[in-house]
Amino acid sequence: MPGGALTLDRKRILTSTGALDLPEIPKKLVVVGGGVIGLELGSVYCRLGSDVTVVEFLDRVTPTADIETSAAF
Repeated sequence: MPGGALTLDRKRILTSTGALDLPEIPKKLVVVGGGVIGLELGSVYCRLGSDVTVVEFLDRVTPTADIETSAAF
């Protein structure tokens, strides 16, 4: 993978849309991006039993929200 690019194989690496169509609940899930969509998907899979890790490049999740909301997440 030149330059660290990932290939969406729609099995292990997928988009948020693909995550809505998984045939079974994953045991572990890594969500890349701490925006609203990623956090929502992560919280759903967490409630369904997945061990979820969220990775965010910025210093906080939901960077477009106010500080108090971001801190709550």
